[in-house]
Amino acid sequence: MIRLTQIKLPADHTPEALTKKAAKLLRVLPEEIKELHIRKRSLDARKKPELFYSYTVDVSVKKSVKGNMKNQDQDFEFTITVVDSANNPISVEGTYPYVTAAGTSGSKSVNAEGKFTLKDGESIDIENKAPRGSTVTVTETDYSSKGYTTTHITNVCTDEKGNTHTFTNVQEDCALEFINTRNIAIPTGLFDHGKP
Repeated sequence: MIRLTQIKLPADHTPEALTKKAAKLLRVLPEEIKELHIRKRSLDARKKPELFYSYTVDVSVKKSVKGNMKNQDQDFEFTITVVDSANNPISVEGTYPYVTAAGTSGSKSVNAEGKFTLKDGESIDIENKAPRGSTVTVTETDYSSKGYTTTHITNVCTDEKGNTHTFTNVQEDCALEFINTRNIAIPTGLFDHGKP
């Protein structure tokens, strides 16, 4: 979950304008925003006659698999580790809420080693496991041998290369999206040998 604050829009804006503005701030496409929850809406009338709404919203962004040879049905494995401020490991084993690509809710298990899987468009909320000051590391298994390149987006960085991210000194909710891209040149069977 990513919280965006002070999103200003004209008082007569359309609902789509809020989604577009949130997507622009996150540097993602509007259709990649799975949910948008308004946490606070205030009317800013300091510059009359121009009235603005200022929003605080929570945004959940989905896992993406891209490219001309993507496999949307493939399970991608992740490992999450949490250590407290004294560097003691915290178990994340359990069952957590998750959302499928179709938008249905369910639950997904994280095993004793912190491993779980997600497909394209799925997300999981691992709740109440990271106390303030802890360090959380999420690593996606390396799929480069299958032709994928991996980047990730968090509420503090965009398009970071690599299959791992660490949040240190956690003080609030952390959100992380991994993007796997696989593009392969498709042979057409056409040759230009023998041109005159």
